Amino acid sequence: MASSSLARVRIVAINDVYDLANLPRLQTFLSRLDTKPSAVVLAGDFLSPSTLSSIDGGRGMVATLRATGLTHVSFGNHEQDIRLDALHQRLLDLSKSVVVLNTNMRRELQPARAEWMKEVTQPYSIITSPCNRVQVALLGLLSDEPGIFRDNTFKGIPIDNVVDTYMNTVREILGSQIADFCLPLTHESMQRDKELAHAMLDHSTTLLHPQTKGVIIGGHEHEPYDELVTTDDGNDGFVRILKSGMDANAASLIDLTFECQEASQPAQLVEVDYDLVPLATFDPSVVVQKIVDTHESVVKALENETIIDTESTAMLPPGAFLSSKRTRFEQTTVGSIFCQMIKEEREVDAAIINGASIKGGMDYPDGKMSYAQLKKELPFPTKLV
Repeated sequence: MASSSLARVRIVAINDVYDLANLPRLQTFLSRLDTKPSAVVLAGDFLSPSTLSSIDGGRGMVATLRATGLTHVSFGNHEQDIRLDALHQRLLDLSKSVVVLNTNMRRELQPARAEWMKEVTQPYSIITSPCNRVQVALLGLLSDEPGIFRDNTFKGIPIDNVVDTYMNTVREILGSQIADFCLPLTHESMQRDKELAHAMLDHSTTLLHPQTKGVIIGGHEHEPYDELVTTDDGNDGFVRILKSGMDANAASLIDLTFECQEASQPAQLVEVDYDLVPLATFDPSVVVQKIVDTHESVVKALENETIIDTESTAMLPPGAFLSSKRTRFEQTTVGSIFCQMIKEEREVDAAIINGASIKGGMDYPDGKMSYAQLKKELPFPTKLV
């Protein structure tokens, strides 16, 4: 295979970013790459949930992502935590410099509530190799798994089946020769990503013309994954599922190598090089850090604010003492209050928290807990909490 027939597309990926802390380090990492990426993508969950987003509705995250150098985002399930009008404004701000991918929520949009989604988001985006010989279409696919959303819709917006939408979109893109290759950004469970991967392989001859290798850049899981899904017939076909973990603790560095064929034939993916790069060793970008500090100052100002006051809110029966001591072994009043808060927020009848997720060991004689103390009680990234 002659080297002149090869072309490479580099992509940097992160997913599930709830904290701004590592984004200045990501910008430094991007600035030091010898070969600049064709795309820097975030596969869902960035506007919520976090303490800052609960205050500013995601403004700080949007400003930081734009400064970091992100080029594409797709929807995660937690983007629906924000009111539709606020989500519209955040995505409008973000889309000034970042492509918001939305491939499977484009139908039955109510004009009064969500018609804007067709204008602010894109069904796909084309990126190219540095030599301009390879075009890759990025898709954004949000999970349609039952139970992820309360009514199985995104605030009333139907979520189309991921596999069906992928197949239909690929037929449109490849059939019109818009791109050589389609790469989905997904936000769904690993099991569903594997189902999509198998569908990609099963239909490779009719859809990928004749691509036998594929890549899924995923989100939703908070741990890194590098999963290889292969065919059952023993050939060399595969789909590689890559997830970076949460909060940009690490970034996926993905190099796709294509063999360029005749002009009438699409370039064919022949190799996938992947490295999960920890970002802790990179110094924060001074410019991006200033943006982060400006927005996080709102949260820091809350450190000594009282978050829980059992006397003024009647959270506990008369005479009950606010304490988290022995929370791993028995029900505590702090644990009871946390469960009550979750019940009210999620509108459910019961809430259960593993006692080990509450650090415990504290008495609160005055019945009050500050935000700083609350963070000490809940030091672990427990998804429910």
